[in-house]
Amino acid sequence: MRRWLIAGLLAVCAAAAQPSADANLASLAEIERIKGVGTVLAANILEARAKGPFMDWADLIRRVKGIGMGNAAKLSAQGLRVNGAAFQTQEAQSPQEAPGK
Repeated sequence: MRRWLIAGLLAVCAAAAQPSADANLASLAEIERIKGVGTVLAANILEARAKGPFMDWADLIRRVKGIGMGNAAKLSAQGLRVNGAAFQTQEAQSPQEAPGK
């Protein structure tokens, strides 16, 4: 029982230590701290955001070059959020999604 409690606490601490950034609010430096986001992708996110906030993950995927469904799932697992929400696979399959993404 004690081992499970310690393992659980360690998991919570590890999750809390992971950087998190909201695509609608974060600075370039905050977005770049997300594992898997480089300078170019972070700049693409900010450029698309300058035209208006992202409504959801599907909107971010449509508007940001370099982010598809697979990459969105990986970036979300590393702490990227859209309006505070993590990526959900069914969300990106909305009828509004542009073909070819």
